[in-house]
Amino acid sequence: MAQAVSIEQAAANALAAFLTTQLSGVTVSPYWPNPSTKLPSKAVTVVPVGRRRETDHLGDFIRVVSSEIIYLLDDAGNSLVDDNGEPLIDSKSKRYTYTVSAIEQPFQLDVWALTDPDRNDIVARLDEALSLGLGTTIGAASADPFRDGTLLALSDGFTGYVDFTFEGPTKDDSAEAASRSEYRATYSGIAACQRTQQVTLPTLQSVKLKLRVGEVILPDTDTYTILTTGEFSHTIP
Repeated sequence: MAQAVSIEQAAANALAAFLTTQLSGVTVSPYWPNPSTKLPSKAVTVVPVGRRRETDHLGDFIRVVSSEIIYLLDDAGNSLVDDNGEPLIDSKSKRYTYTVSAIEQPFQLDVWALTDPDRNDIVARLDEALSLGLGTTIGAASADPFRDGTLLALSDGFTGYVDFTFEGPTKDDSAEAASRSEYRATYSGIAACQRTQQVTLPTLQSVKLKLRVGEVILPDTDTYTILTTGEFSHTIP
């Protein structure tokens, strides 16, 4: 079974993947540096810090945002197909995605370099990357070229988008850091997004209605009699 990913880590993964496309020659990671591993000469880390805050506890955001068909699989996880080679579909169930609550997660983005000019180079490019418009970040047509904050699509099992805003950077120019050739700059920010959950539910197959001969219905303006009888069914798509 694959490891699950939290919503805050999914947000970190999205931002790290985007910055990798924008910062050539810089190693971008969605995790804090491993103390036992030497950092690359140019690196950026983006990690969630502190407590995640749920911004809605009243249930206003609990709703279905998407549904998808379920393909039938064999015991080995391979798709089952019909005689024409088309995948077989579970006709009795669908997988629904619910948005459960809106969240805000504090984030920290750190620049790591071995020299001050290298750090300044990364900061300059990072400032530009974090203000790019929706045409670059999510491929939106006719969007403004720049935006106050970075909007990205979520993945890792989550739907929707995450919106990042950052303040900074704060530079560490202490003598101790310089003695280690560790030139660091830190951005503090917030990621806002919707937390989602998925569930498989049975689909409504049909509705049956019965009418009786001579049944009278009283509408607002007139009275009429249904003269039909019998039973019929209506299939729900």
